[in-house]
Amino acid sequence: MRRAVVLLFLVFSMPWSWAEAQVLPPDSSRAVTGFPPASVTPPVPVPVESAVRRSAEELFSELAKLDPSNEITVIIDPLIDGMTGFETAATRDMNRQLVEIAAAAFPRIKVLPLTVENLDRAKFLVIGTFNPINNAGDAAGPRDAYWLCFVAIDLAKKVVAARSVNRALPAGVDSTPAPLFARSPVWSLDQVTVAYIRACQRSRPGDPVDPAYISNLRLRVANQEGQAALEAGRFDEAQARFAAAADLPGGKDSVATYNGLYLAMADSGRAGEALQAITRLIDIGLQRDRLGILFLFETGSTAFVADTALSTRYPDWIAALGRRAAETGLCLDIVGHASRTGSEPANVRLSRARADQIVGLLRRASPGLDGSLSASGKGSSEVLVGLPVDDAQTAIDKRVEIRPRSCPPRRG
Repeated sequence: MRRAVVLLFLVFSMPWSWAEAQVLPPDSSRAVTGFPPASVTPPVPVPVESAVRRSAEELFSELAKLDPSNEITVIIDPLIDGMTGFETAATRDMNRQLVEIAAAAFPRIKVLPLTVENLDRAKFLVIGTFNPINNAGDAAGPRDAYWLCFVAIDLAKKVVAARSVNRALPAGVDSTPAPLFARSPVWSLDQVTVAYIRACQRSRPGDPVDPAYISNLRLRVANQEGQAALEAGRFDEAQARFAAAADLPGGKDSVATYNGLYLAMADSGRAGEALQAITRLIDIGLQRDRLGILFLFETGSTAFVADTALSTRYPDWIAALGRRAAETGLCLDIVGHASRTGSEPANVRLSRARADQIVGLLRRASPGLDGSLSASGKGSSEVLVGLPVDDAQTAIDKRVEIRPRSCPPRRG
């Protein structure tokens, strides 16, 4: 049976709309990160393998020119989707291709493993984004191409050293989130991820890189080391690495760190410690402006999935969320969303019904919230991925947002 993934997405003290919250480019235009500037004559997309090879060769050629005689050491901060911040099947395949192309065609470029120690050894750091777009740059238009961006950062100078951008045809692209991202209980496009995306999509060679990204590199790499241990099934090692990451600057507020701790605890059967990690994730959301908690619903339904390994955890999540929400003293507007499959009237009804479902669960878990909650549905009008499919690729499009507002004065 197919399953629909719905995100419970919290937005606390949010000064902008969702679209505006996607980081603005340095020139303060209203372009949304994840989309190229609108173009009357957009570039012609090519097959994805050709786009990757072209981008990699352009980027590495520029690095070779910068240092024409010496060995050039490079590390790669894994590529991500430029709208969601997820690693996907497609971006992970591109990481592999980058390493292979460097080894085959650029003998002076040595790609080092991504470790904290190699941050001090490497001269350049490569980042990249790859996400579906409307090729003409219309954020509301159909996603008919992919935007591929590679950037090399000079680690000593903290500036963009080289950049390559290309467009790819959708055929053969798998944007399914990588397993760890698909299983993580929480999603957040945090400031560090946003700075990564902006450095790639809104920068030019010579531009300084946002300090929000540079200053958190050790934390990002520590989290990557924890993720590698987790995906290999080394749960004790993963827990130790994520716990160490939590002690780094910024670690106590890192969604990636506590997602990793949660999964390491849950996968090894330590339910109580996993719940502590979920509670910390909720607290991070209350301190920030947004947080997403993933719930799985059956397709076209408001019922949670029958998979008890997943759904039996939800009551604890709801209880923790209700307790924390009650403590804020805010009224909460619960807003449902849907992917672009199905008719829009049906999408609006389903997104509203799922918002109602979350409202009901919160009211039962925290009766004190009863008069502070409202529900509405946006259908597919505010999609992120925007592909016309109903599968794991568009999980984040089926989210439920919680938007805070001041409660009206009580009469009497």
